[in-house]
Amino acid sequence: IMKLKVFSTVFICFFATYTFAQYRLKGIIKSKNDSALVAGSAVYLDGNQKTLSNPEGIFIFPSIANGEHTLHIISPDFRPVKRTIVIAGKNEEIVIYLSSRDETLNEVVVSDKKTDFGFSRLRGVENMGIYEGKKSEVITPDQLVANLSTNNARQIYSRVAGLNIWENEGGGLQLSIG
Repeated sequence: IMKLKVFSTVFICFFATYTFAQYRLKGIIKSKNDSALVAGSAVYLDGNQKTLSNPEGIFIFPSIANGEHTLHIISPDFRPVKRTIVIAGKNEEIVIYLSSRDETLNEVVVSDKKTDFGFSRLRGVENMGIYEGKKSEVITPDQLVANLSTNNARQIYSRVAGLNIWENEGGGLQLSIG
């Protein structure tokens, strides 16, 4: 009976030690592009423990129980990584490679109706009229970028190249247009 007590005590102590054993997880975080070490990454273990990688890209969780655990790594210039690891009765060392967030985008073509800001030309031949070789500018006041509320004709006249305006009196009542 004494041997049985000693054996059971030793067995219970060994089983308790094995069950409650804590192991260390050490990791190195590197860039996938150039294998550069990534400092300052936030590393979460099972959502309840957090650490940061040091300037050498190393992070350590000093006491982890046996079993399956989930790591989340977040770094500002890289895509987030989720990784499952298994602690099986020994200390673990892992290397994690992060992919860059940089991305080459496809070409973008922006097209829209060309605006003429209220100024266009007549076609060379339109209905029964021939407008080729003449000054044939068309001004559309609705499309002008001008303050039309002041009824200032100069804003419309300024759109026509080569137009000469002469006033006979200061009130602007007698205009000569050439």
